[in-house]
Amino acid sequence: MGRTLFIGCSHSMGFMDPGGDMGCRPWQENNYGEIYARELNKKVTIMASAGMGNREIPNFLAHALKTYDDIDEVFVQATYWGRFPIAFSPTLNEKDILPLDFFID
Repeated sequence: MGRTLFIGCSHSMGFMDPGGDMGCRPWQENNYGEIYARELNKKVTIMASAGMGNREIPNFLAHALKTYDDIDEVFVQATYWGRFPIAFSPTLNEKDILPLDFFID
């Protein structure tokens, strides 16, 4: 069984605390990827960034495919198309926003 890749914005990060104790902060346990992994007992990789625009999707996907050789499913969730690049990059150059090696240690 391969790995599933989830690409998305804050909605893919489990941003809201369902119990209300932690408030709003990213990477709660209620994110899509972790729920999917538990339900199907499958390896999951999540690449998400709050406010992510559609220009980051190819970078996330390219980096994941370069890093993992077992991806057999990809889910893309994007709520706010274009918000992030417009707000942070007047040139709309996606490499200035999130370089391909962003997730490499």
